Amino acid sequence: MGHDKDKFVRSGTFSIGGHSWSIRFYPDGYGKENGHISVYLELMKEGAKVRASCDLRPEPDQPEHWVAIFGAQDRAEDVQLQ
Repeated sequence: MGHDKDKFVRSGTFSIGGHSWSIRFYPDGYGKENGHISVYLELMKEGAKVRASCDLRPEPDQPEHWVAIFGAQDRAEDVQLQ
């Protein structure tokens, strides 16, 4: 887009696994990435100890639509949202 690797768009905050998260989208990539976008799952509370995963994939029947699957683990509890 604008070739500014420091610019990002942040989603609204959402809750998974009892923690607040957002998504950071870098349309021009992040760091030394060239010709790519970068997407990060961001924990909004500093110092929290959480294991998280995020999987982005196109829908099989509609490849122009993407699905985000999030998971978060705090202590022994697994939480998944689809």
